[in-house]
Formats: sequence, structure tokens, C-alpha cells
Amino acid sequence: MALHEFARKWADGVLANDLSGKLTCSELDALADLLAALGEEGAAKAWTESHALHDEDGDAHYTP
Repeated sequence: MALHEFARKWADGVLANDLSGKLTCSELDALADLLAALGEEGAAKAWTESHALHDEDGDAHYTP
């Protein structure tokens, strides 16, 4: 129950936009994997895409 509530709260797109750039790539991957495992695949993708906007050349999620 607590895990699903966590996933529901962290699936918020505004939260992803505000915080994703503060996470390291490995932290983001762990969060995205957890969200996906809890059925929040769309949120996992949104967090990853938002995080990628803050990555720099050489970072795991960087896209030019």
C-alpha cells in the first residue's frame, strides 16, 4: 500500500520537472525503475525525459 501511494505521489509531472535535474543519473534510474515496477511507466518516462533536459554532454541521459 505504501509503495503504491509513493508511486502515485511521485508520478506528478510538476514534481518531476522541479526535481529531476537535481538527481544524478543513477538516482534517476533507480526512481524510474521503481515507478515502472509499480505500474507508473508513463511517470518513469516523464522523469527520465525531464532529467535529460538537465544533463550535459557525456551524461547518461544527455540528448543534443
